[in-house]
Amino acid sequence: MKKMKRKVFKIALFVMILFAIFSLKNKILAKTAEESQENVVSGVIQEDTTWEKGSYYINGNLTVNENVTLTVQEGVTIKIQNGRGIQVLGNLQLKGTAENNINIQPQNANEYLANIYVKENGKIEAKYTNIEHVKGSGQVGNEYFMDIYGSLYLDNVKFYDIKEGAKLLTLGSKDIVIKNSILDGEILVVNKYGNLEIKNNRIYKILIDTISNENYIIENNIILSEDADALKVNYVKVPGEFKVYNNCKEGQTRQQLQFAFGVFEKSMILAEDNDCYFINGLRIEANSTLTISKGNNLYIGEDKAIQI
Repeated sequence: MKKMKRKVFKIALFVMILFAIFSLKNKILAKTAEESQENVVSGVIQEDTTWEKGSYYINGNLTVNENVTLTVQEGVTIKIQNGRGIQVLGNLQLKGTAENNINIQPQNANEYLANIYVKENGKIEAKYTNIEHVKGSGQVGNEYFMDIYGSLYLDNVKFYDIKEGAKLLTLGSKDIVIKNSILDGEILVVNKYGNLEIKNNRIYKILIDTISNENYIIENNIILSEDADALKVNYVKVPGEFKVYNNCKEGQTRQQLQFAFGVFEKSMILAEDNDCYFINGLRIEANSTLTISKGNNLYIGEDKAIQI
């Protein structure tokens, strides 16, 4: 009798263990499925929306309408239809973390995104986000992988496999903050802006087309290109200290500035320790003063002049 009871007990215990293992396995599978699920969604976000967990496949362009916020939580992957891109008319918040990045990419490895466009009242706030394989739009040889007319805040954002020579353009922008990010193989073009802060990035080239107001600073960026025009300035239209500091090529300690036109219509101060190349000569207009701090070297283009 005792042997029978022990046998029944062992069988019951074995069944309970099997049941526990089966239940745990189902929970793990359910959790894995939940985290890896791919959601097929319309490309137009018409009301405040939050995406969390798994992948989201966008059938068409991803468009965030005006007065609408799309919030993307950490760990999400966004896959966009081949040849389409992102249009932000409202607010796009990408809340990645150091432990769990957000990824934005085309659906398949051999495809591409078009570009990222932010309208006048649009805003992108992105942290710890990877954006890959953007071809850019515009005329051949002058493609833009980002057109920013609104506001842009990037912190620890990495761009991968962007078409060579494609540009990030700030044009009529409001607030532009880019820090701790990587734009390897791309060009940042600074044109019009409200407030501009570009710090502690790894950037292939920076073209400062126009310094249009005093609310700017470009500082401590590593310039990845070896080209002479890797940090190039066209026009400076505000007086005061030229707030472009310590943007050096990798492995170097001096900032190399190329002034394409070298015409100073406003009084300006160059901070210390720059190599300044005035490829088309240097001209200081009437009622203007150019103050050159210690440690600067000035190079004038061949057969060009200094006019004061």
